[in-house]
Amino acid sequence: MSENYPDMCVGFLFSTKNTIKVLLLEKDKPQWMKGKFNGVGGKIESGESAHEAMRREFVEEIGFDISWELYCCILDVRFQLSVFRAFVEEMPELPRENDVNEKLRVFEIDELLLLRRLCVYNIPWLIMMGLDKSVKPAVIKSELKGILND
Repeated sequence: MSENYPDMCVGFLFSTKNTIKVLLLEKDKPQWMKGKFNGVGGKIESGESAHEAMRREFVEEIGFDISWELYCCILDVRFQLSVFRAFVEEMPELPRENDVNEKLRVFEIDELLLLRRLCVYNIPWLIMMGLDKSVKPAVIKSELKGILND
């Protein structure tokens, strides 16, 4: 991909005890995401696999390592987004903010779907897809015209 639109990864940590919950970050940048919730993730560095990047980003942003499963890859003319999921029985103790001062929030799934306007546009369906353990890695081709500002 080009330098302007690097390959990216994002992951959703789900807890499954009692009610299903998901960890999200309130994004501060880029501008089109400012104030919206998204999963944990970032750029895939040169020479790094998507799995390695996801583990690195989670350790940097949240502070601990966890095993991730790739379940979706979104291909666009400008970027590739590898989407991961991880499941724990109970959500671990989490910091209030990550390493770049973005707020962390744990949402109950029902709450998130009612408040979907608070998320980056594709997050609710990516979360629902991630919760379906029967979903095998899928490739989605997309043209996000008008959604991302250059």
